[in-house]
Amino acid sequence: FPSRRIDTSEGLPNKQVESIFKDSRGILWVGTKNGLSKIENGHITNFFKGDGLAHNNTQEIIEDKSNTIWIASYGGGVTKFDGKTFSIFNKKKGLVNDYVRKLFEYKNKIFVGTKNGLSIINTQNNSISTVATDGIINVRTGKIDFQVMDFFIHKDELYCGTFRVGIFKINVKNKTVKRVFNYQNGWDYLFSIYVKDSLFYYSVDGANNPSNKATLKKFNIEKLLTDQKDDLLFGKSIIWDYATDTKNNL
Repeated sequence: FPSRRIDTSEGLPNKQVESIFKDSRGILWVGTKNGLSKIENGHITNFFKGDGLAHNNTQEIIEDKSNTIWIASYGGGVTKFDGKTFSIFNKKKGLVNDYVRKLFEYKNKIFVGTKNGLSIINTQNNSISTVATDGIINVRTGKIDFQVMDFFIHKDELYCGTFRVGIFKINVKNKTVKRVFNYQNGWDYLFSIYVKDSLFYYSVDGANNPSNKATLKKFNIEKLLTDQKDDLLFGKSIIWDYATDTKNNL
């Protein structure tokens, strides 16, 4: 297809793109290492910390059911944009950590997965609560460690995957987590998750596991949730994201 490059010469604030998202109105949002861009009808508008962003480093962008844009930053917390104003949710306002890895909407709430901890923002009243993860120890370091890398839903229940301490079911009402998968004592360096029907794909970096360098693992999801072994190991490269096409190819 015909294509052209959009970079700093076209108006982006930085060439290092961390995230990209097309919203329900067809507007393209581009998160870079140094600012957020809005591309509408070919016109680029840039936003920075001085305009109301929590931080210039934009890690992820999502849209909730009310068409509000939520922006995760790695260092400044979360920004909410309602089309007119920016609102900041950070550690000073109750967020568990300002280094945000992942955002996920579930039942009128925004789940904020950070470098160490999990927070919930209520989209109805903007209140922030923290999910209890105290006592979850990284077996390698012996320290409390709950770095959220991804979320998924199974049978209308919410789960999250962490970098070194396993996969957890989130009790939204009680704001607690329960570990459901801890294969290899939670030593897996998890990077991304993809769930399709009954299959669960799980990407890890096995740098500290001599038997497998970076690997994609496949499970039957029911086996995974009962902490059983993987069905397939594939590849030697870290996988960051997944998609299924119209022919059902992954």
